[in-house]
Amino acid sequence: MEQIRKRHHLKAHERAAVDADLIKRKELRRRMAENAAEIVTLEVGISARTIQKVDRLRKVCPALFPRIDQKKLEEAFSRRRIYWLAREEFQSRYSDQAMMARHNISKTTLVRRQKQVYQQQAEQIRRAA
Repeated sequence: MEQIRKRHHLKAHERAAVDADLIKRKELRRRMAENAAEIVTLEVGISARTIQKVDRLRKVCPALFPRIDQKKLEEAFSRRRIYWLAREEFQSRYSDQAMMARHNISKTTLVRRQKQVYQQQAEQIRRAA
């Protein structure tokens, strides 16, 4: 007969660590969304093809992009660099699998805590306004 595992309840300090990670995760997602290729294309005024080339080469120099304004190119490159760094940190530390392993929790617990934390944040913002 299969033994039933007792459900692990998070202690206050464990819950606080998960909550802090969820807040950081939300911030990283926001930062990635602000610097996504489509947004940078619209805001900076550079074509999607140029953004793809910048992503592929991971560098900017006048010889590679002779017809494009260098200030626009530098801004696009710096914003995409922010995206790459945020994405790398997100995937290594704040993906579902990484957080589940680090905090020893199930996906269900992670999703439930995420909903609770986001609701608490929304409530705090509502009260502050």
